Amino acid sequence: MKMTFVVILFLLVLLPGCALQPYGFLYSHVVTGEAYPRPWTHRDLDLARMTLVGPASGEACSTNLLGLVATGDGGIDAAVRDALTRAGGATVLYDVRIDRRTTSYLGLYSTFCSEVSGIAAR
Repeated sequence: MKMTFVVILFLLVLLPGCALQPYGFLYSHVVTGEAYPRPWTHRDLDLARMTLVGPASGEACSTNLLGLVATGDGGIDAAVRDALTRAGGATVLYDVRIDRRTTSYLGLYSTFCSEVSGIAAR
């Protein structure tokens, strides 16, 4: 009885904390972006030679299951590529805003996402 209580306590208190990190204990294949150079602004571009596409946004996520298995590309570069793809052939994203989002479900399943938004041009 006492051992069951200790195991349950371990599962409820310690194990969910592992799922709050983007890396798994048994397997990891995760890309995260922690640094990104200053995004281009309209002052950096020759807008006379570019075609404005309009507002664009993209997202890239990685997941973690029980703190044991983590997969995905939640990096900023992947989110920028997603935004450019959604913008229909855009080649540059400027005036970029970068947000990081973490979602956890009882510490059992977590997602780590990079969200970018900006103005797309080609």
